[in-house]
Amino acid sequence: MDHTLFAGSVRKLDPQAYSKTPRIAVPDTAPPPKPDPFSETWWWDSATCGRYDMIEVRRDGNMRIALPVYPSRKRGLTTLAMPPYTRTLSPELTLPQSGPFRRQRNIRTLVGDLVDRLPDYDSLRLMLDPEDETPFGFSLAGLQVRQQFTFRLAAGFSLEQTLHNCDQKSRNLIRSAGRRLEITQDIALSNFIALSHRERAASGNTHHFTILERIFEQCTRRGQGAALSAWDGTKCVASVIMVWGSRTAYFWQSTRDRQSGVCGANLLLLWKCIEMAHARNLTFDFDSYHSVETAKMVSSFGCPPVARPEINGRSLAWQVATTAKAIARQALSREPDWQAW
Repeated sequence: MDHTLFAGSVRKLDPQAYSKTPRIAVPDTAPPPKPDPFSETWWWDSATCGRYDMIEVRRDGNMRIALPVYPSRKRGLTTLAMPPYTRTLSPELTLPQSGPFRRQRNIRTLVGDLVDRLPDYDSLRLMLDPEDETPFGFSLAGLQVRQQFTFRLAAGFSLEQTLHNCDQKSRNLIRSAGRRLEITQDIALSNFIALSHRERAASGNTHHFTILERIFEQCTRRGQGAALSAWDGTKCVASVIMVWGSRTAYFWQSTRDRQSGVCGANLLLLWKCIEMAHARNLTFDFDSYHSVETAKMVSSFGCPPVARPEINGRSLAWQVATTAKAIARQALSREPDWQAW
């Protein structure tokens, strides 16, 4: 199937500009982008207002591992977790040239030293990149390794083949939405924020828009982010944000008008993001999923699930507190015995 059948709906978004996202100039001395944006210093500065610690271990002069940690304290318990809007995190490794066995041994040694250097915590949770080499080392260091899942299109993927692999219903929704909606590329998040507020009242909206805007501004300064919106006439019915590094692009945030009569607006924007990643020769990450409904949508593109290792550590105090909370919740939600009859 020819992917250009969807191009007619894009009047304000020039497909030729996919690889030329506008940016504000950054100093020539700025280091090249990392494979994904989530490990960048400027990302962590924006997501935490600079309130994070960098744990670094050096060995033998030519081996190094570094990991930023974001400590917070709630109800007397300390957590080390991911900052807001940060999807994955991988320790930064510097290793000498070596064979496979020595490389893996060096990684395990460095990870063990890193875990020993972590500040005291009651709860630790890190989500690693699917290609990260350190999960086994964290496991040997006594931490629990679980799996979350995402979906990916490897760099160099074919747009035609991607559409061919896509579920017929999703293709039809993209096609029909493409005939009715206009797609624009936004230089700010005003459309995304307005739609998010409209869809979820302030009491139910969990976004931290100040942090979100701060991160997005840094992304656009470096040409590593874009916001797309879908319009039904003068009404914005869907808006998404995409960010990327030197290797991977992420379908990062999305919101839509659930009352809109146009089905497939989010799918159309998802497809436009896939086109942008293809134009930049990047791996495209659908960025996991947060509900069964979302999982079904992204799996309709026919990609096999890819594991994201999740590193967990819990203190005895944390386990006691969470167990007591679960028991209390269950007791409060239990129906009176007379209702059980």
